[in-house]
Amino acid sequence: MAKRADKRPDHNYRRKLRYLMRVGALPHAVGLHHITVYHDAWCGIYQRKCCNCSPDIRLAWSQPDAARN
Repeated sequence: MAKRADKRPDHNYRRKLRYLMRVGALPHAVGLHHITVYHDAWCGIYQRKCCNCSPDIRLAWSQPDAARN
């Protein structure tokens, strides 16, 4: 994975998504996947800042092969 060129902090939800993909909790297959991210009420994301909570991330549904022609 390429490193970010700028020095902005990474959102916590992005870090958690990458972790869940790495451990196999989220699909890697080509298809259509609906993922829901639930942030805490006090999270910085609501003030247009960086996500600083530990969000709940859930795979709502998945349709593997949906994107294939």
